[in-house]
Amino acid sequence: MKRTVEKVLTMAAIICSVLGIGLMSVIIFGIGVVFDDPNTVEEIVVEQNQTGQEQITVEEMQEAIDVIQPFVNTFGWVIVALLVISVVLGIIAFVYLMKNKSMNATGGLLIAAGVLSGLISITSILYYIAAIMCFVRKPKPTDQTLPPMQ
Repeated sequence: MKRTVEKVLTMAAIICSVLGIGLMSVIIFGIGVVFDDPNTVEEIVVEQNQTGQEQITVEEMQEAIDVIQPFVNTFGWVIVALLVISVVLGIIAFVYLMKNKSMNATGGLLIAAGVLSGLISITSILYYIAAIMCFVRKPKPTDQTLPPMQ
């Protein structure tokens, strides 16, 4: 049985995950570069003080950044790791689809990849649809009747 739709959905989800990995990596590095620059911190403090709200100092802002930045980096790298695992599972599922292996195992891999790529993201929805199609689409039965005798 051809599984073209499942293959296309799985490949689209893998591509989305790879793009997500790249985007998260750029964001993590960008945050590190921006907040390591002392001029950026001073600009943030000046802008905050001009809004007329609570006045803060550069030292207070730097302390806040020093506390928050490790959490942001850790959270970002955890997301990247989950997306990498999701891509690996998606590739394994794609190979199973190409070889027309057990569709129940393939559907399970696709659901696991969907959960790891985010419970309700575009990527996970593509994985879920492909998994459901693996579970519910059955091959057409072949005619097992014998031809009439002549």
